[in-house]
Amino acid sequence: MPRPAPGTVDAERGLLIEDLVRYLVSRGGPMPEPKSTASAPSVVAGQQLFDRIGCAACHPPSDGRATDGPSVEFGDLAGKWSADALVAFLRDPFETRPAGRMPHFDLTPPEAHDLAMFLLRGQIDNPATADRPLTRPGLRYEYFEAQLDRLRDGALDDLEPSASGFAEGVGLDVPCDVREDYVALRFTGHLVVPLDGDYEFFLSSDDGSMLWIDGRLVVDHDGLHAPSTESAKLRLTSGSHEIRIEWFEYGGGEQLELGWSGPEFGRRPV
Repeated sequence: MPRPAPGTVDAERGLLIEDLVRYLVSRGGPMPEPKSTASAPSVVAGQQLFDRIGCAACHPPSDGRATDGPSVEFGDLAGKWSADALVAFLRDPFETRPAGRMPHFDLTPPEAHDLAMFLLRGQIDNPATADRPLTRPGLRYEYFEAQLDRLRDGALDDLEPSASGFAEGVGLDVPCDVREDYVALRFTGHLVVPLDGDYEFFLSSDDGSMLWIDGRLVVDHDGLHAPSTESAKLRLTSGSHEIRIEWFEYGGGEQLELGWSGPEFGRRPV
């Protein structure tokens, strides 16, 4: 990108640039409100990802240390980028900048979100975004390696997770190595209910599983059993509701799925 109006004095150049900006803005529609801003848990996960995939090969290290060789400074990313736009760029840099040098890391949507949150961590204390919910898509998961035959009575509460992070949904496809037997998972997060009304939840598992919403046990499918489904109906108000799912596998086959249906939609995965 060349320097605009290089032959003009600074005062005149500033006016020309402002005119150019206003012209470019006039050719688009209103700027969409960002869906999310930086949140502390995602910042930590994003910093770990920044270090793991080698971003410091081209950019300053995540801890702010100076480098001996050339390094591409980020500048005021938090002031120039929305979270949504930076996530899209990180997922496919060449779509935004076909001639750019940013490599394609094949990031998953949660990984791109976490990395963007780390790069935009300056937005956490930004008064302009203080009233927006600090959320990220998916659910937080905890993975346990333990020999259990039930979940009730807080069987997971005294265990230390072997791994944790964020998953796109409820199931066994979490971003860590899950062994076949003697394992357990716990998912926590918030479920956004679109309308007031009656909702039905379908919990399928092998072995046991349980579902809580707003601290209330909704589906009890605990114990040792073959693949099967239990369901329950619940009246919910529109808005965000706390959700927790626990599951364990003793031996043999394994399964975990959570679906729901509502006033204006049929059964689909959570």
